[in-house]
Amino acid sequence: MEGKKLDSIIKKCSYVFYDDGDQGFKVELVFEESDTKCVVFVSAPNEAILETFSIHKHMLAEMRRTFSTKSTINFGNSEFSVFHLVFLLNEIKSKIYAYSMTNNPKEDKSRSKKYEVEGEE
Repeated sequence: MEGKKLDSIIKKCSYVFYDDGDQGFKVELVFEESDTKCVVFVSAPNEAILETFSIHKHMLAEMRRTFSTKSTINFGNSEFSVFHLVFLLNEIKSKIYAYSMTNNPKEDKSRSKKYEVEGEE
């Protein structure tokens, strides 16, 4: 029974990636509940952060070096395919680069950018 409850919770979760400004990412596992009985709220009235972790630039470089080995990596309680995670992070980085090229260079670049991905554990 516990596995079914966990599966139903995971289906309502998303991984949210924030650019940390140092070539890495801050990642949050966010639970979204449509019911107002959710007690722990974040910025939106129906979200709760279940887990937060960082992917530092050195870890990202190591993952890029070994991404073809079909290995997995754990961050907190989440397990990711290194290949798929590197592909996703590279896509996010390319969008950050494209975004910064189209914006005014005098704008403040210190604001973190948010990228949301549906959870698939």
